[in-house]
Amino acid sequence: MVVDVADPIDDSRYRYWGSGMTDVHGRDMTGKCPYDLRPPNVGAQIKLDHTATVTTRKPTANVYGFMTERGFMEAQSVLRLPLSDDGERVTKIVICIAHNDDARKMLRDRAAWHGH
Repeated sequence: MVVDVADPIDDSRYRYWGSGMTDVHGRDMTGKCPYDLRPPNVGAQIKLDHTATVTTRKPTANVYGFMTERGFMEAQSVLRLPLSDDGERVTKIVICIAHNDDARKMLRDRAAWHGH
């Protein structure tokens, strides 16, 4: 994915979303704000992580486990790479996501075991 970073960050938009992400989240977010992603706690966490990438101007990495709105557990390893149009400010973030099938299975099994 690619995010066009705005000032303020709440005005940021996905430049490129990707069909794989549409499969996971059930919607195309191209042109939409990353922090509107559902469920709301996912959007809020993404905003925190993007803010960290913009503030530090360094790559960041996170691992997420969450229940999608479509009712299944998702596991993702995420790498964010900051880009700059002017050499000073982070104006874009390239986001690479690895979907771990084993982690997905483990999270789904755990959710089933706990009755979620």
